[in-house]
Amino acid sequence: MNNIIKIDRKLEELSTTMGGVFDRADLMVCLDIPREQPERFTRLVSKLVEMEVIYRFCRGIYVRRECNLEILASKIDPDSYISLSSVLARTCIIGQVPDRHLFAVSPKPRPRIFSGKPGTIRFVKMDREMFGFGIKTERGVKIADNERAFMDTLYYYKKGMKFNFNPYCDMNVELLDLEKVIEYLGNYKNPNFTGFVRSVINENRKI
Repeated sequence: MNNIIKIDRKLEELSTTMGGVFDRADLMVCLDIPREQPERFTRLVSKLVEMEVIYRFCRGIYVRRECNLEILASKIDPDSYISLSSVLARTCIIGQVPDRHLFAVSPKPRPRIFSGKPGTIRFVKMDREMFGFGIKTERGVKIADNERAFMDTLYYYKKGMKFNFNPYCDMNVELLDLEKVIEYLGNYKNPNFTGFVRSVINENRKI
């Protein structure tokens, strides 16, 4: 039991920098278990999960109860970036979104949803060729800027995705850099989508 308490404290300290998210390699270093002793690692991790020191979120990924969903999404899919309402709500372009629910955009071929005690992460698909603009890195996590998140939201709305807000009247477009939005529109070849984005901006400006 004393050993478990020590591990719990060590993981709590590491959570400050790692967001409470650990993959197999992270845990092997933390638990000081050599790679050639996988059985010992499996036994100890199973014990930690049983005692709820950590939780298995998905294959190879373990978390603390209070973990950073953005870091978790990046750990699950390093090629993805945080976007849509998860970004827009941070700067009040839209109102609050459901707590502990995160949207991320991935070049992987299939949309995926991961859910567990810390929350839910929904990955949506986009072609990798569209990853060349409006994406920055914060604390090692790729994240869309406001204008790219706005474009992504409208892109998926146009494809039929449902949101808990109305894009035509619930978006504060005055907080966007509209010149940057127009610049980003040059990356989309569908004139119908371009017209849709402009109409959403105009409708929100009327409010």
